[in-house]
Amino acid sequence: MANHFCRIDSANALSQSITLETFMTYALAFSIKGSIAGKLFVKSADGATTFFEHEINMTPGDDWYTESLEFSTQASAGDAIVTFMAPGDVGAGAMFIDNIEMVAVPFVFTRPLWVNLDQTLNGYAYYQYGIKTTVDAAEQTYRLYKNGSYITEFTVGPDDFAQSTSLSALAASDVFKLTIVNAKTTAEHMLSEETMENLLAKGVIYLTE
Repeated sequence: MANHFCRIDSANALSQSITLETFMTYALAFSIKGSIAGKLFVKSADGATTFFEHEINMTPGDDWYTESLEFSTQASAGDAIVTFMAPGDVGAGAMFIDNIEMVAVPFVFTRPLWVNLDQTLNGYAYYQYGIKTTVDAAEQTYRLYKNGSYITEFTVGPDDFAQSTSLSALAASDVFKLTIVNAKTTAEHMLSEETMENLLAKGVIYLTE
């Protein structure tokens, strides 16, 4: 989405149709000035869902300034309308807008260095799933599942090691899946999916290769 200079008089609005992706973050920026305070809405085409709303130009004046905003979608998305609204009665003033730009911001993450499954004590059928992060990783949240059922969540920083609580009653065919969570959209992205048999046989499974 991109636009050029526009004057919006009171009791009028500027709208543009867009298509939003599910579980996506968007950066929205624009330059604005004017004598009235306006509002920004991002709604579904049928008006039933509000994805984002924002009060703009709250310090009216003659100088241009830039708003830089961000919002995220979740499971609901699709056809939508971005609206800049100048409220008030006819003749109450105007706001001026320029350099409108909206871009999708993909989720960027760092994979853990490796994962493993360790026996807690020799001779005992208790195991812990471990995650080792890289030195350049940001603090990130991971979720662990066994055979599709949630087990636990880890929040791990750079160059760190974290383990689950002890796991018992495991079978060689059990499948462990590790995902990373996008905190802005709540979406999960799979990092690793291995059977217990493979995890134990390999000792350490590297995810950055």
